[in-house]
Amino acid sequence: MIDVSGDGTQNAGDDTRAVQTEAERQGVTINGIASESVGLAITGFYQRGIITTDGFVITARSHREYPRAIREKLIRELARVIG
Repeated sequence: MIDVSGDGTQNAGDDTRAVQTEAERQGVTINGIASESVGLAITGFYQRGIITTDGFVITARSHREYPRAIREKLIRELARVIG
């Protein structure tokens, strides 16, 4: 499993969709937290170009929501493992 978080779109490095495709091929799950505190549509970018089919993205609409988003993400990931 790979966890990512951020408040902007890609600005350097490899093409995220190529990495997403390779993760899918290898059975790696990518989950994330999109911080939209600066008013950008980061959640959609994550869904289209980063998060794998079996992954998910949690949105934090402000810096104050970030702790809630982390907690929600961890609970969701642990629920999968514990089942």
